[in-house]
Amino acid sequence: MGAPRDRNTLSLEVDGGITVKGPFASRPGDSAGIGFGWFHVSGAATELDRDIAALGIPRPLRKVERLLELTYQAQIAPWWQIQPDAQYIGRPGGGVPGTTISHRIPDAYIIGVRTTVAF
Repeated sequence: MGAPRDRNTLSLEVDGGITVKGPFASRPGDSAGIGFGWFHVSGAATELDRDIAALGIPRPLRKVERLLELTYQAQIAPWWQIQPDAQYIGRPGGGVPGTTISHRIPDAYIIGVRTTVAF
């Protein structure tokens, strides 16, 4: 996806993934997946960060954000699924400032589990 840089924070996004049904012969109801994303912060937003820094206010420059996701959906019973999920986000917000304006938010690691019960 592309967007005009003069009115959008993100000017380019590339993302995708793949899911495999029945990754193991002994577990035909399971699914395994991997996803990725790469997001480019618009030049206008990066220029704004440079302008703020030129005023003497230390600020990281926003550039890109990266995402990687791994998931596995296990069919425990015909009516019950459990799906653990792990994500890594590099440079959240493209490197947006964190609790101190001179340092960016650190990379994030997210782990979760979802369960579905259907009757």
